[in-house]
Amino acid sequence: MHARRVAFLVVTAAAAACGRHEAKPASAAPNPRFLADVPRVPRSFPRDSSITAEVEQRAFVAPFTLDSVASFYRAVLPAAGWQIEGGTSDTGQITVYAQRRGQPLWVLVRHVGLGPRISEYTLTSAAASAPTAGPREATAPGR
Repeated sequence: MHARRVAFLVVTAAAAACGRHEAKPASAAPNPRFLADVPRVPRSFPRDSSITAEVEQRAFVAPFTLDSVASFYRAVLPAAGWQIEGGTSDTGQITVYAQRRGQPLWVLVRHVGLGPRISEYTLTSAAASAPTAGPREATAPGR
């Protein structure tokens, strides 16, 4: 129990020491919020962020394993209207790729190294791509 508390305090202090960065476009156009309604893992806290007119990226630290964080997103994204399109799993990191109405979302989960139950996850999204044309209608021969 004591080791968990110490690990949590170390992670909290490290996160507080990290500066948050928001890149703002040179124009006066408002920054879009592509991740505004993407759920966050409970008990996670922000580590870093980057926002431009085209892309929003936010990193968080969570007191959970890689698999737990990835499972959380595989469960909650479909309930929020996202369709899981794919993902990868490698030693030390898991990715989940989803889309909703043409808007992409990447979830990258990495092991932080402060203990087996502490992970960092990064959410990245952008504007929805232009809808693609559906299949062409078949025409009768000779037309």
